[in-house]
Amino acid sequence: MTNKVIEFMFPERKQPDKNMKIGIEIEGIYNQEIVGRIQKGYHKDPKNFVVEGDTTASEVWMAESDASVKCSSDREFIHPDSVEIISKPIKGKKKFFEGLDELKQLLTKGKNHELHKVLKFNKSCGCHIHFSFDDLKLNKICGYQPLEKIRKYFFKELLKLEISSEAKIAIKKH
Repeated sequence: MTNKVIEFMFPERKQPDKNMKIGIEIEGIYNQEIVGRIQKGYHKDPKNFVVEGDTTASEVWMAESDASVKCSSDREFIHPDSVEIISKPIKGKKKFFEGLDELKQLLTKGKNHELHKVLKFNKSCGCHIHFSFDDLKLNKICGYQPLEKIRKYFFKELLKLEISSEAKIAIKKH
């Protein structure tokens, strides 16, 4: 959604980008041989992103364990490990991209390594991006119909996945 759309629909919002917060969750497989061991918490207690041996923790990024990421079949990395990297809410587009640059610096050890040799993804990985605009609600912008279409599409695609029926039912209930 562009600033022009928000400005058109909500003319009272002078600087919509400054009111926007973005959060991201990235599930992936990282190469411990290059990165080192990332200190991770769990869903209720994520840890600020720090690699063992480093003294500086990120103010933006946190890391937690994610058992849903399957890295046992990985043959490219000698010591693969799964991680979910989570940003704190970042205010504004500019700060968000600065945060992504910081994460890249953390993972690539200050660009001493190429990102694709440090972090990769398979079918068990995912990414979630969250947007918020202070008091702005998505249903006020587009109504519920597009959201219902997205939901129906998601469940249609879910049926195609090669996972157990029990897992599909659990996802639908969640």
